[in-house]
Amino acid sequence: MMRCRYRTAITLSLLAVGAIASSVSADVLVRGMLSTGQTFGGKLLRDDGRRLSVKGEKRTYALMAANVVQCTIRLSDEKPPPDVQIIPQGRFAKFLLTKGHKFLAESLLLCALTRTVRTGPDGEVTLMLWAMERALDRKPVTPAQTKAYKMLYTATRQNLPVRLGGVKTRAWRPRRYQLASPRSIEAALKKMDDWGGRMKQIAPKTHRIETPHFFIYSSWPAGDDARLKGIYEKLYTALCKQFDVPVTDNIWIGKLPVFALWEKSHFVTFSIDVAGISDETAKKAGGFAGYRGQYQFVNLGPVMRKGMSKTQARTWFYELLVHESTHVFLMRYISYRHIDSWLNEGIAEMLASTFVPQGGTSRKLKAAHALVKKGKSESFLPMFTAEQIPIESTSYGAAQSLARFLVFKGKSKFVELVHKIKSGADSEKALEEVYGLTYEKLLQQWARQVR
Repeated sequence: MMRCRYRTAITLSLLAVGAIASSVSADVLVRGMLSTGQTFGGKLLRDDGRRLSVKGEKRTYALMAANVVQCTIRLSDEKPPPDVQIIPQGRFAKFLLTKGHKFLAESLLLCALTRTVRTGPDGEVTLMLWAMERALDRKPVTPAQTKAYKMLYTATRQNLPVRLGGVKTRAWRPRRYQLASPRSIEAALKKMDDWGGRMKQIAPKTHRIETPHFFIYSSWPAGDDARLKGIYEKLYTALCKQFDVPVTDNIWIGKLPVFALWEKSHFVTFSIDVAGISDETAKKAGGFAGYRGQYQFVNLGPVMRKGMSKTQARTWFYELLVHESTHVFLMRYISYRHIDSWLNEGIAEMLASTFVPQGGTSRKLKAAHALVKKGKSESFLPMFTAEQIPIESTSYGAAQSLARFLVFKGKSKFVELVHKIKSGADSEKALEEVYGLTYEKLLQQWARQVR
C-alpha cells in the first residue's frame, strides 16, 4: 500500500511539473569556473550533456561539461519552479530538461541528492560539482531513487544518465581523477604566479608560455617556445589515451606549472630557495617532479653539461621533460596514492622513449636486455619491492621494458592494473588479479620474450 502511494505521489508531482515547466519561457543564466581556473558567465545557449555553449557579454564560451567544477544557475525573469519533496529540485530539473539542458539537469539532481547545492535568496542555485562527485562516491544512488528519476526523464523523453541509475553505454567513462575545488584551483594559480615571479628574479630572461593544459615558465631562448608548447600538448594527449582519460578533460588543478631553467646556477638556486629541496639534491638533480600539498609542479634543468653539444643537451632536456611530467600525471590519476617505483619509472621511461626516441632511454633498454640475454634476469627481482629502484641505467631500462611488456599483453589490463594500485590494492595482488602473474612469473615471462 505504501509503495502504491509513493508511486502515485511521484506521478502526480511529475504531472504538476509538466504543467509548470511548459509555461516557463525564461532563459537560463549560468556562471561558473572550469578546472583550468577560467571563469565564464552568460546566457546558456546549448547543453547536450557533454558540451556547453554560453553567450557572455563579450564572447561565446564553448565549454566541456566535465571541466566545470562549480556553477550558479538562475532564470532570467523569474525564480525556479518550487521544489518537489519526493525529488529534491525535481521541478527545476524538469524545466531544464524541457529546455534540453541535460548536463545542468543531471548535475542539479545529483547535487540536491548529495546536499552539495546552495539556493540563494533571489532563487539562484549554486552547484558544487567538485563536492558532489566525492559525496556520490561514498553514497551512490539507490534503486528507489533511480525509479523516481527514471519517471522524471521518461516524462521528458530523455535517457536516464548513468550516474542516476541509467544503463552504461560504450561511450560512458567514469572520471579517473578528482575534481578540485575553486579554492584549491585559485590557490594553485596564485602559487605558480608567485613562483614564476621569483624565478624571473633568479633568471631575468624568464617568460611564461601558456598552452591549454600547461603554464611553462622558461628561461630558454624564445626560439624554443613553439617546440615546448607542442611536445607538452602531444604528451598530454598521449597520457590521456594511455590511461583512458578523455583528451578534452583537464586533469590538473588549474594548469600544470613547468619551470624550465637554462643555466645550472639558476636551477640550483630556484630548486633550493623556491622549490625547497636540499642543497645536495639540487646540485645532483637534472630535474624533478614535486608537490606541496595539492600544488604540483615540474622543475627542469640545466640543459648544458660538460662535453655536450647544444643538440645533445636539448635531446636530454626533452627526455627529462616527458619523464618528469609523466610522474605528475600519475600523481593526479585516480588518487594521490603512490604506485611502486618500478612501475612508476617504467611508465615514465616508456613515454620518454616514445617522444624522444634518440635519447638515452634506448641505451638503458639495450643495457637491461643485454643482462637478460646473459641469463641474469633474476638480478632485477629486488626491484619490484624497492622503495626507489637504482638510478643506474639497467634498472630503468628493465622497468621500461616490463611496462611495455604489460601494455603489449593488453592496454585495458594495464589501465586496470594501475587503477587497482592507485585505488589502494597491493601491487603484486593486483598483478595476480589482472594478469594472473606473481612478480617472479612476470620476470620469467618477460625474460623469455626478451631472449
